[in-house]
Amino acid sequence: MTAPPFPFRADQQPETGKGNVMSFKIKAKKYTAVAKHKLKNMTLEEHLKDVLGRVRAEFEKTGEVGAAFECVAENGELITIPIAWKSSEEKYASFGPLKDTFRRRGVRRYVFMNEVWQSKSKNKDFKGAPRDDPNRTEAVMVSGVERNGPRKEFVADIKRQGTKATLGPWETIDRSDPESSSSWWGLELMEEGYSDRPKVAEPTMGPQEIATQADIEDLLDEHPNAAKDMQSVMEVSEGLWDLLCQLHQGKNDDVLGDQFWAGFEKITAIVIEGLYQFPNAPKMKSLAQFLRDHPDRHPMFASVPSFVHPSEQQRDRYGLALGGFLNEMGKQGHSELAVLDAVINVFIRVGIIGMGALRLADFIDDKLADPKQLSEIIRQMHGETENKAA
Repeated sequence: MTAPPFPFRADQQPETGKGNVMSFKIKAKKYTAVAKHKLKNMTLEEHLKDVLGRVRAEFEKTGEVGAAFECVAENGELITIPIAWKSSEEKYASFGPLKDTFRRRGVRRYVFMNEVWQSKSKNKDFKGAPRDDPNRTEAVMVSGVERNGPRKEFVADIKRQGTKATLGPWETIDRSDPESSSSWWGLELMEEGYSDRPKVAEPTMGPQEIATQADIEDLLDEHPNAAKDMQSVMEVSEGLWDLLCQLHQGKNDDVLGDQFWAGFEKITAIVIEGLYQFPNAPKMKSLAQFLRDHPDRHPMFASVPSFVHPSEQQRDRYGLALGGFLNEMGKQGHSELAVLDAVINVFIRVGIIGMGALRLADFIDDKLADPKQLSEIIRQMHGETENKAA
């Protein structure tokens, strides 16, 4: 039996130094038991009142508000999705996946908070985006939506004087006002998302994560072999992750791009070789779905610059380092399947950094979960190796 994927939560990933791309993580929002009970049983109005107070307190303390969705699911689960859009393209690309996530995880209410531009132009003919208005102003907006229920929005102006920022009083946004846009997509995330397409069967939810050593210890009495496999996967995963972090340590941004993609290429190649030997399409599809279903744990978009072709020197450096490490793991008694599971875990973690969870999920579905694609990739890889040797 091989271990389930994702033995690490994103908020437990090790940091390797300020400014280093490998320190990426999402910290899961912590709720006390009292806060959980309170939020689950609130009405939309009560939830909004609570958020408006917390947003003001955060702004007064830090001078900014972190964009995030705070969601309550039908089963009482509290889901916080931090948002860090780097472009308009990313913002609109997240619309469909967020709708799917809310539907699949049974979100019944959400509140969204973020900083926005407001168009204050006196010229009524100005039809551009608020960010393009030369007379734009800053504001904080908080929106709340209940499934099959009300929608409410509030906005407060931001006033800045030097390094000091203050937040004005909350005002209700009236979408019936002719001068206000009738709606925006952030209010539409409870829609089923099928439009005129027939509904299709939902894929199953991905496996749950093994978060801590305690989870493994709980299995020892009933399933000792499974616990041993999970322990093995965790040890190899941590060792491989630490090796990648060491290889990246202390590199400036110019060098880091070359190094990062060399490491990602080699990790991907190892995964492809392993899956060709031990095919497991259902597991890979499950992994892809897990990534799509959990933007609260795995960022939707990349956190490093676009792909750059690594040098042959860096490819060889990473190939020797990773190959040597995995050979050593085999000598220490870790099974081939445990090593493959560990490499897949690290591939996911590195892939999220380089591609973002959405693109990585598509890559897994299109390439790693398709035996024909794997065969073609293997053929190309071996052909390149033979050409290089010649």
